[in-house]
Amino acid sequence: MANYHEIKTSRYGNDGKVYWTRIGTMWPAKNNSYRITFDALPIPTIYESKIRVEAMAFEPLEKTDAPRAKIAHATDDEIPF
Repeated sequence: MANYHEIKTSRYGNDGKVYWTRIGTMWPAKNNSYRITFDALPIPTIYESKIRVEAMAFEPLEKTDAPRAKIAHATDDEIPF
C-alpha cells in the first residue's frame, strides 16, 4: 500500500461518461492531518444551481507494462500522418 493518495477531479465528456484527471497528491502529515500538493486546480462546475469545486483522493493504481487501450475520438478520420 502506498503512503500517498492521488487527488483527482471529475468532468463529464460529450458521451455522458465521467472522466477523472489527476491534479495533485496527498500525504499523511503530523497531528492526524494531510499535506496536499496541487499541480493544477479543479475547474468549478454548476451543480443544482450552485457553483462547486470538487476533488477526491484515490489510492494510486498499480503500474503495469501493459499498453493502454486506444481511445477513439470523434476527430479520428483514418488519415495517416
